[in-house]
Amino acid sequence: MVIYDSTNKTTKENKMLSNEKILNLTFISTASHGYLKVDKQTFKDLGLNGSEFSEYSYYQPNNNCFYFEEDCDAPEFLKIVKDKGYKVNVNEISIDDISLGRGIAA
Repeated sequence: MVIYDSTNKTTKENKMLSNEKILNLTFISTASHGYLKVDKQTFKDLGLNGSEFSEYSYYQPNNNCFYFEEDCDAPEFLKIVKDKGYKVNVNEISIDDISLGRGIAA
């Protein structure tokens, strides 16, 4: 049932949706591998300290982003944020491999 709030014409249903925590992320795919890109502020806001992740993921200081390796760390990161009540939207982009490694700034 939808009940209208006469003061601002929004619905209780919409108010519940506006309280939903949404995280928009980018997955970077190459011919050989992929990484989930997470900005440093999001990482800090989630209360993470890095001990949750393997040496296959890394931090890129030139753009203040973490890159979580697709096979073990990206799924672990997604599990953590979903357990914290976030809905996650992932946008995938593909780039040339050219050693995605530690020099990416996407």
